[in-house]
Amino acid sequence: MNKILLIEDDKDLAEALEIKLKKADFEVTIAYNGEDGGKIAFSDKPDAIILDLILPGGKDGIDLLKEIRADDWGKNVPILILTNMDDIKHISLAVEHKSNDYIVKSDTTLDEIVVRLKDRMHI
Repeated sequence: MNKILLIEDDKDLAEALEIKLKKADFEVTIAYNGEDGGKIAFSDKPDAIILDLILPGGKDGIDLLKEIRADDWGKNVPILILTNMDDIKHISLAVEHKSNDYIVKSDTTLDEIVVRLKDRMHI
């Protein structure tokens, strides 16, 4: 079973997405802030990460993206950005630091997120 780390501070969204991912046969771990997300990412080494950009706790999604991509394991792990930030600055930063996808929450459904995750994971 593929392990997914979902780093999302919106608990309702995180729990709804967790249900969808589990129905699609993913094992899901949720972190609700950047600090916990980073710790879990490096200890569990998930098969993919869904990452919000705006997070409480001192580390935002771009900080985490940079840290993960700097690690040997993290260079190739699929990371999908899931955010409400649809401005060119945030999109450019995500692309610059090699996110595999950029999903705007208000423009997508939970089912579409699962489809895009599977696509990025080649499953």
